[in-house]
Amino acid sequence: ILSGLLAKNLGVPRNLVLVTKPANIPLAEAVGVDVAASAPLLTARKITHFVLHGGAISVALLGGKQIQAIEFVASPTAPIAKRKVVEAGLPKEAIAGAIIHNSTVIIPPDDSVVQPGDHVIIISPLAVTPSVEKLFM
Repeated sequence: ILSGLLAKNLGVPRNLVLVTKPANIPLAEAVGVDVAASAPLLTARKITHFVLHGGAISVALLGGKQIQAIEFVASPTAPIAKRKVVEAGLPKEAIAGAIIHNSTVIIPPDDSVVQPGDHVIIISPLAVTPSVEKLFM
């Protein structure tokens, strides 16, 4: 925490500190650290995520935790594989924000086809997560 504050004092615009005890996160943020993280807490969140979101490899909560951006990998047997985004069966509240194909990131037009192995970033409300996950399993 002290090194984060020192960095801030020396002009670093944003800082992140790693704390040993999760209970110290509010303290670090209260004294001016921009982001405080705890390895045990991050590990627990990652494990919980994989238990709850089987096919997802990354999740970010947005907008006060009401919206999420989830990164999925399209398996060869996934219902979304080899289908156009517009025909994939995404809930109307969800959008395909990006497709990563062979290390190339595209913002997909409706006629983009999701290929097996593509990473697809879906932006949706939390309520439609189960419907979205089914397309990637």
